[in-house]
Amino acid sequence: MFISHVNYCTIVCGLQNRGGIYLRKANIIVASTLLALSIFIIYQAKKLPASIPGAGLGPGVVPFWLALCLAFLSSLLLITNLLNIDKYASGQIILSRQELMSVGVIFLTLILYMIFMEYLGFGIATIFLVTFLSKRLGNYALWKCSLLGIVVAVVSVQVFRNFLSMPLPTGFLGF
Repeated sequence: MFISHVNYCTIVCGLQNRGGIYLRKANIIVASTLLALSIFIIYQAKKLPASIPGAGLGPGVVPFWLALCLAFLSSLLLITNLLNIDKYASGQIILSRQELMSVGVIFLTLILYMIFMEYLGFGIATIFLVTFLSKRLGNYALWKCSLLGIVVAVVSVQVFRNFLSMPLPTGFLGF
């Protein structure tokens, strides 16, 4: 009924439980990979211009700072696990099957949102997304969730389309 982190690490990472070391090894592998990726992104971002005349920030600024934050967080995870300051090393259950399924449903919902946005338009797809997520996460009445979805969609469309002049997918209804 429950999927423990032991099973997850055994299946996904190929790590066996040897005295609570499986989680540390998985964290060290992930942290090292993310640290290497962030260093590569920082290197590539430094090749891009930091500023463009007349526009201020250039294309290299945002990737540089995001990669720097990723490098900091992955270094923190790596140091924490190398020094064995891990509170989950005891082998306790991290996520139940139900929690894992809930995350999967929300992830699938976001994928469907991206797919249907082209056909339904940004506004209609956002209404459905916000309604579903607020119903799923908050367990409110359907009319409250629908009203929240409509308000969020209308405000989002107004902000992005009218104030920021960004083109949004309109779909067959034009919203």
